Amino acid sequence: MANQSGIAIIIKAFLPTGKTLDEQLTALTLVKEAHSSSDYTALLKAAEIEDVKTEQKTRRVEIPATTVQTNTETTTGGDDASGLKAAFDGVSPVGGIDSGEAAGAEGGEQNEGEDSGAEVPAFLKPKRRTAA
Repeated sequence: MANQSGIAIIIKAFLPTGKTLDEQLTALTLVKEAHSSSDYTALLKAAEIEDVKTEQKTRRVEIPATTVQTNTETTTGGDDASGLKAAFDGVSPVGGIDSGEAAGAEGGEQNEGEDSGAEVPAFLKPKRRTAA
């Protein structure tokens, strides 16, 4: 959501309908056509404008979400219609969270040396607490 500044216009007008059926039909037709076409110029010309108010307002407007285009073509990687299997075939498996096992690919190699923590920055390593 984003804020959008603007000017609110409030028009107070009166449209006389007349006494005969033809005058009333004409007035109602003007109103109906103005609502359906969103063009109120003819209606405002026929009406007697009593008051016009303007004030600055800020409204919340919804920003349209950007959509990501997905590739719907199937690749030669297998029966997976989304193509994810083919996209991840070239990616090496990463060690599991608690176990040293490889996660993801079937029959993939386990990288034993990556779990040693040598590549982990110091601020990401767990801190040891000493008992007081």
